[in-house]
Amino acid sequence: EKLQSHNLVEKTFCSGSFARKTAIRPINDVDLFVVLKPQCLCENSLTDLKTVVLKEILVKNVEQQELEATDRQWQQLVSGKQWKTKQTSEDCPFKSMILREQNASVGLCVNHEAWNDAKPTFDFVPAIQVSIDRYLICKDDIGVLTHPKAVELVTSRLEKKVSGFVDLVRCVKYWNSKQPTGAKFKSFHLEVVCQRIVDKHPNDFGCDCRLALAALLTKIAAVCENKYRVPGIRGSYVELLDKNIIETLRASLKTAANKLRAADKQDW
Repeated sequence: EKLQSHNLVEKTFCSGSFARKTAIRPINDVDLFVVLKPQCLCENSLTDLKTVVLKEILVKNVEQQELEATDRQWQQLVSGKQWKTKQTSEDCPFKSMILREQNASVGLCVNHEAWNDAKPTFDFVPAIQVSIDRYLICKDDIGVLTHPKAVELVTSRLEKKVSGFVDLVRCVKYWNSKQPTGAKFKSFHLEVVCQRIVDKHPNDFGCDCRLALAALLTKIAAVCENKYRVPGIRGSYVELLDKNIIETLRASLKTAANKLRAADKQDW
């Protein structure tokens, strides 16, 4: 509401796993599209829109370098290992906060008294609306047309098609979060793969959630070397995994699936 009241902002909306209800941690890494009025693009280049959001909307009259973090500091902040940053003014509800420009967004990490010293992060994505469901954003210093609700719409459709789909995705993402650093899927890519598999084989995921999860893990193992198109971004493809870790992760997926199948139903 505070952002939407700004004279440069057309509207805001949540995207990402928080909007899809597939997040596995509370109030963490929330993606928020900040749709700016067209005049912003007339007065600024596309690459400057992050600076507009940072300086003119989030922290007007505050110099960027006062709140900037190095990559190492940012990772420490997000992981909760360190909290050294500028203290905010007395009338601000945050104990402290840090902001920085990122690839396609402005990142905000805050320490709020109501959150018991939790340090959630928010990614504000500056965008210009160009049609009903398409938005222009700046990524890697070039303009990219995106449909930010594409994955969310598919998730909603699949939840109606296969009851418990969202819970299945959250279970798979939780399993992924427990894998060793450097040997795991990117969370968003994993969601996309789950969507593709369940959409193609909906009858393989029945009412038994234990066996449904085992089936999903097995099918992910079978396709984890594939390339995948990124939903909502035309012509964008990603390598799901680095070739060096495919076999390690495939073995881990199969082991988890076999344990689920062998588990006593009551234990599950």
